[in-house]
Amino acid sequence: MPVGLSALVLVTLSSHDPDDLAHAVRERHLRALRSAGLAPVAVAGSASETEVEAVLERCDAVYLPGTDYVPNALGEDEATSRAGAATAGLVWDPWKVRADLLALRAAWRRRLPTLGVCGGMQAMAILAGGTLRAADGDAHRSLADDHPVRLVPGTLAADAFGGATTVVANSYHRQLVDRPPAGLRVCGRAEADGAVEAIEAPTREHPFWLGVQWHPELLGDDRPFAALAAAGRHLASHP
Repeated sequence: MPVGLSALVLVTLSSHDPDDLAHAVRERHLRALRSAGLAPVAVAGSASETEVEAVLERCDAVYLPGTDYVPNALGEDEATSRAGAATAGLVWDPWKVRADLLALRAAWRRRLPTLGVCGGMQAMAILAGGTLRAADGDAHRSLADDHPVRLVPGTLAADAFGGATTVVANSYHRQLVDRPPAGLRVCGRAEADGAVEAIEAPTREHPFWLGVQWHPELLGDDRPFAALAAAGRHLASHP
C-alpha cells in the first residue's frame, strides 16, 4: 500500500437477529481503528468463505469486535448454543461466530495481524482448542475501569500496551475462558480472581495474534489498536 494511506482492516459484523439479518458494528470500534490509522472494511456474518478470502486479499489486519455469544467449545450444536446464549443473557448470533472463525482461520494461514476483543478473544480461544464457561454472577459485568489485569512481561500483550505489566480494565462479558487453549499463551489475568484476560500466539507461530477479554475502545485506550496498525503497516511494506 502506498506510503501515507491507512492499512485496511477486516471487521466482522454482528447480525443480532438470525431470523432477520441486519448487520452492524458499534461506532466506537470503528473510531478506535481509524484513530490508529486503520481503514475498516466490514464483512457481514453471512459472508461466504470465498468472500472473506477475497476481502482478506486486500487487507493488512483483522479485528474481531465481539458482542455475541461464542460457543463454549468448537463444534457446539445449535440447541446447546441457543441454551447457552439464553443462560448468559447474550444474543445468539451463529452468523457472526461463523464469520469470526472463517476470518481467524484465513488470517492465521495468511499471517495477518489480528486483534480480538471480548467475544473476539473467545473465538480465538475455542478455535485453538480451548473452552469457555458462563461468568459467575456479576463479578465480570462492570463497564467501569475498575479492575487491574496483570500482563506477563515481555509478551506481545505487554508490548501492545506500551510495555505495561498492569493495565486497568473494564468488563462487558458474560463468558470466560475455562480451559485455556494449548496452542496459545495466557498472557494476562485479572488480579482479583485470576480470570484469563489476554491470550496470544507465540511470535514464532504468528507475528501478531492477540486477544483481550475487556473493551479498551470503551476506555479510550488506543494502545492495542496502534499496535495492530503498526503490525499491519509493517506487513503492507514487507509483503
